[in-house]
Amino acid sequence: MGVINNEVPKTVFAPTDAAFAALPEGTVANLLLPENQNALRSILLYHVVMQPVLSTELTAGYVTAANGSAISVDLTGGVTLNGNAKVVNADIVARNGVIHVIDAVILPPSQNVLNLVLNDPDLSTLAAAVSAAGLADTIAGLNPVTLFAPTNQAFANLPAGTVESLLLPENVDTLRNILLFHAHAGGVYSSGLKAGWLSMANGGSVEVSLANGPALVFEGGRAGIVAADGVGSNGVIHKLDAVLLPSSSTMVDTLAGDSRFSTLVAAASAAGVVDAIAGLKGYTLFAPTDEAFAKLPAGTVEFLLEPANKELLTNVLLYHVVPGNHYAGSLTTRNYATAVGVDVVVFTNQGVVINGSSNVVTADLVSGAGVVHAVDTVILPPANAGDALAGMPMFSTLSAAVDAAGLRATLNSPGPFTLFAPTNEAFARLPAGTVETLLKPENLQTLQSILLLHVSEGKRSGGDLLAGATPTLGGQDLMVHYSGGHLMIGDHAVITRTEIPVWNGVIHVIDTVLLP
Repeated sequence: MGVINNEVPKTVFAPTDAAFAALPEGTVANLLLPENQNALRSILLYHVVMQPVLSTELTAGYVTAANGSAISVDLTGGVTLNGNAKVVNADIVARNGVIHVIDAVILPPSQNVLNLVLNDPDLSTLAAAVSAAGLADTIAGLNPVTLFAPTNQAFANLPAGTVESLLLPENVDTLRNILLFHAHAGGVYSSGLKAGWLSMANGGSVEVSLANGPALVFEGGRAGIVAADGVGSNGVIHKLDAVLLPSSSTMVDTLAGDSRFSTLVAAASAAGVVDAIAGLKGYTLFAPTDEAFAKLPAGTVEFLLEPANKELLTNVLLYHVVPGNHYAGSLTTRNYATAVGVDVVVFTNQGVVINGSSNVVTADLVSGAGVVHAVDTVILPPANAGDALAGMPMFSTLSAAVDAAGLRATLNSPGPFTLFAPTNEAFARLPAGTVETLLKPENLQTLQSILLLHVSEGKRSGGDLLAGATPTLGGQDLMVHYSGGHLMIGDHAVITRTEIPVWNGVIHVIDTVLLP
């Protein structure tokens, strides 16, 4: 009962007594035997989802249960799980989650997706290919996974000799790339398929089309779904009438083929990163147009292209590269790590805007290796923490204190650091005359000790702060906790904004000055 009763928010799909009684005679008694404890535990955890989801928040497709298996959700005529268990009483809210009463016990699938392939005569060619590519463990280990499985006839429709050639040991890399182009890391039930793009396990993308029946569109053609929703313990299989063949084009090919990106291509060449970008798979590039570069102050582009500034140019370019295939429709308002390890902040309330100023003007230019979004402004990496404070008006008092304490060089050093930054209003709430007194030379050590209490070594996200005590350069630990819907330090300081990226770490905004 620990998983059910603990305080982690969750959803429980609770079968009624009648649901258990409807199982074959002797099933419940057999499951209650000590030797069947693991089987019983797996079944019970299959009714638990480790996040609270009201019935109005459920979407058609799959949710992952606490035992790691996928549960199919159908919203036709109410909520139905795995095709047979109907929600008969929804949204019973408890302190640690929500309960939906169901009229049947849902049993975890007995076979994973790999075994479904191996045991289906119509997928024997695919099974042989998976074995030849050494991908059995990979596919079995993806959870959840959607496997778009070409039938034997789909393989037979390839040009004569293609399958035999792919199965040769010397072509194993090509075969692996093709097979992984059929796997999506996530459970997508047929009713949850939407027109748009899907990221595949090889780093490429396919387009979902719903016109004239669900199908996947790729550079070489169209593969229709001929049999949907083969449910396994770790995902779902949709059978295809054609083999998906991944494109060999790279993000550099996409840029080079579009006249809007000539400056970006020249910059990548000058930085020596053309091959690195061409070799990326499963990445997103926010690509500044020629007009974006032209908006930089006069002489900036020429300065960046000078050989002496190659490292700076490389950092600027890689700051536009984000791991993962992020289509415009899948981007959300949050921080995204970049290829240089410093976050960009994406806002999606009005279009897609990066770092508050760079707008996506053309979205979803998809190559065989990732996603390109054209942006109208070059995204410049942030300054180090010390200089970043000086550029943000809400921290003018803190910046003045940092200078008075001689700590700007510390905050500009490589770090990384986490800075808890009090706003001007936070300093204004101190007793009258306190700030002026602290800024006097004779109080240097006191000022330093206060400021260093706001600095921790290492880059700590909001989630990291909850993992335990946060040591500071001031020698004291900070305890961060949730209270009243806010992250708080101690009993008084509220973290009002988390994770403002700086080059050497991260800034969390606080509304109270921390005192030793």
